[in-house]
Amino acid sequence: MEELNIVTEGRLSTRAAADLINYFDSYVGPYSGIYRYVWSVLVKGRSNDRELLNGEGHVCKSKLNTHVQGRFGVSKRTANSIICDAKGRLQALKELKYVERRQRGIKIRELEGQVCKLDAKIKKLNPEVAANEATEKKLRQYRKWKMSIYWKRQRLNKLRQRLNRLCELIRLGAYRICFGSGKLYAARRRLRENGFRSHQGWYNAFVKNRDKNIFYLGSKDESRGNQMFQIEYDSQKDMFKATVRTNNDDEKYINGYVDFKYQRDRLIDQLAKNAAGAGKAKETLPDGKVKYKTVYNGDEAPLSCRAVRRGNNWYLQVILTLARDERDLVTATENGVIGLDYNDGLIVAAETDAHGKLTGMREYWLAFHGTGGKAESEIREAVAGIVGMAKRAGKHLVIEDLDFKDKKSKQQKGGNAGCNRMLHLFDYSRYRDTLYNSSFRNNVGMSKVNPKDTTKIGKEKYCKAMKLSPHQAAAYVIARRGQGFEDKLAK
Repeated sequence: MEELNIVTEGRLSTRAAADLINYFDSYVGPYSGIYRYVWSVLVKGRSNDRELLNGEGHVCKSKLNTHVQGRFGVSKRTANSIICDAKGRLQALKELKYVERRQRGIKIRELEGQVCKLDAKIKKLNPEVAANEATEKKLRQYRKWKMSIYWKRQRLNKLRQRLNRLCELIRLGAYRICFGSGKLYAARRRLRENGFRSHQGWYNAFVKNRDKNIFYLGSKDESRGNQMFQIEYDSQKDMFKATVRTNNDDEKYINGYVDFKYQRDRLIDQLAKNAAGAGKAKETLPDGKVKYKTVYNGDEAPLSCRAVRRGNNWYLQVILTLARDERDLVTATENGVIGLDYNDGLIVAAETDAHGKLTGMREYWLAFHGTGGKAESEIREAVAGIVGMAKRAGKHLVIEDLDFKDKKSKQQKGGNAGCNRMLHLFDYSRYRDTLYNSSFRNNVGMSKVNPKDTTKIGKEKYCKAMKLSPHQAAAYVIARRGQGFEDKLAK
């Protein structure tokens, strides 16, 4: 069973959700204060909170939950939401530091190899230079190598120091983060240059940027998927009614209306399942007493919600958990597959039949590059067309299992600028993730194959024989490999 989390978002308007906006404005400050306290306990393990640790020296979630309830007077579900959100962010930060450590190690090994090669060239030329027998050309090259190896050793020393410092931070668990962004925090030293008239103005902007999100954790064994923040569809208004449960006894519930455009039908369907799924079951205990317990039919799903402030507007995000298995797929490899070859500015789709014969070819040109919004929209549009074509044909998608993290880490200054630029703008990970999310939501199967020699095999076997371009031939090889056919280079 595969699962995928998707997020749908709607903006809260003052006309339909004024009470919710006012509540979020007043509650986000205290909520963020609790969040930062929980973060400090999880990261630093405060000395006065030793009773929160378990036998292994880690913070116990249940003890921390009880401690937060007593210290700040919040409900158990509120404390649990804050702790889960903080632990998720901490785990993401840990994984990021592990990736940074690995990439810095790759950079160091690559630079060490370059230094060794330069050192060997310099040692080979040393006797001629020492005997004053080197030509002018060799002498210029010798001086160039000496200057180059000096700066490479300087850079190598800096990288080693940074790696040692990073390893020490990971060992100590001292993961640093600045809530409100470090850039805005550093602006306090140069107020005029950053557009602030006074320190109070900077402080207000920093606090507003720091305190800007509230998280409500959902659970499938709770009413409507979330005990603290419930959503239901109002068919008369054609909008979604949001009800938040506060920690204030005087005003326990606050309501508002919001509309969601993305994944609207899927959200309505899940809300209906959550509302109708729960029921009561009668159970007789051994002592003769009768106990009623809540039972679920298995169609319920957790609905976690997050309120986010951007500028002066509040947005409500709902996290849907989708699940599927092999029986839900509307495609199969028995009908053939569609192989995809992703290049800088071009996606080529090659369609095959059940016997691996080429039946169609289509190209999707990409005019924008990099990580900007236009490039992202263009990739989404192309991916939507590809997934729709696969769904109509009933055929799996096949892509290459590529990873350019190590290759990007090996790049050093002074290399081929054009190659470096192309590689860093080659956003394969975003294309792969977008394709996976779209195929998952449309129940289209997707598989990955080994990318080894796909272009070489395509050029050798299919370019001339089938009048295909190198990219088209590579897409055809990828499709055949996804079906289990082996194409090899000639010996």
